[in-house]
Amino acid sequence: MKYNKPPLTIEQQVDHLAARGLAIPDKARAAHYLAHLNYYRLRAYWPPLERDPRQHIFKDGANFEHVLDLYVFDSPGNVFSSSIPRPVTMDNQKSRQYHAQSGTDYQRGVLRF
Repeated sequence: MKYNKPPLTIEQQVDHLAARGLAIPDKARAAHYLAHLNYYRLRAYWPPLERDPRQHIFKDGANFEHVLDLYVFDSPGNVFSSSIPRPVTMDNQKSRQYHAQSGTDYQRGVLRF
């Protein structure tokens, strides 16, 4: 099965969430967390904030900070249950996924950090 949905840049992900009604008061902060945690990792925390789960439209008053609050509330068991390098591993994994999807130098075997 071919997947025809194009990958979005981090900035496009922020705009995509805002277009669906999620208030994002600090776009740079949102971009930081999306870049380091992954859109789909955070996606697990926003269904309670959705008004229409099929269309993924957010309730009035839903805010990116609420998503982060839910993530942080759930994180002690996730982030600190293993050794400290886990956040580094997550960041590295996210970076590889992003570059692989976006067709950057990663696909040519060149990583630039």
